[in-house]
Amino acid sequence: MRKILVLAGLTLLVLFGCVQPPVAGPNDNSGLNDSPAYIDPTMFDPNRDPQLNAPNPNLGGLPSCDTIMSAQDREACYVRFAMDNLEPQWCQNLWQQINDCYSGVAYLKKDISLCAHVKNSVDAKDMCIFGVADQLQNPSLCDSVQTESIKRECVSQSAPQADPIAPESPSPVTDPNDCPAKPTQLEKDTCYWGQGLQNPDLSTCEKIVNQDLREGCYLATAVALKDETICDKMTTERDRWGKSQCYFDVAIAKQDPSVCALAPTTPDAIETCQVFANPQ
Repeated sequence: MRKILVLAGLTLLVLFGCVQPPVAGPNDNSGLNDSPAYIDPTMFDPNRDPQLNAPNPNLGGLPSCDTIMSAQDREACYVRFAMDNLEPQWCQNLWQQINDCYSGVAYLKKDISLCAHVKNSVDAKDMCIFGVADQLQNPSLCDSVQTESIKRECVSQSAPQADPIAPESPSPVTDPNDCPAKPTQLEKDTCYWGQGLQNPDLSTCEKIVNQDLREGCYLATAVALKDETICDKMTTERDRWGKSQCYFDVAIAKQDPSVCALAPTTPDAIETCQVFANPQ
């Protein structure tokens, strides 16, 4: 009877985890016919952010992107695909770069409704609206911008430009000399940033104090001029404003895969860039 009770007790301990079943030894043939367990390759990424990789590395079904080990590079691949094909549905499952994805597609499609999908950042949503308003030259769209300094700049930049009366009387919308007169540094920086988008010029970017806006200006100027040397001036490495992304965007704009190799990032990301930059 005691033997039966002991066996029953051991059984309960195994069931509730206090005692683990024996692990098969090197000569144990048990489990040879079991199906092999799937191991997510992202688990071995030394730069892996558990939040960005969990719970599923498949973001929507793009095999060329889902096989990339780095979560950041994998999402960047989706962003590029969504923007290249003007297909915002590829943005919806992104984690870190969802705002960049929707803002980029909204700007290219001139579709302000996509800005509603920008999450967790009032400034990011405001800049998305700003971009579309500027594209459509429709200042009324700026009414939904919440940050006052961005709203003022949005209205100024998106106002339809009248035909100039004379070359010596430039429109105030495009005159960079107006930027120093802005009341706050953020408004000055935003003004120069807008000028950099309209008239790509490295000297305009150099006047921006805010690092994020300055690096965004560098990226836009590098792509517009198809000059990867401008990317050298960038110092950050994050999302779509990063140094690697600058090289990638220039490579795609030039259709020159060799530019991809200049990016200080993973081989997987460089290989993906080369696929997109390869002239067909």
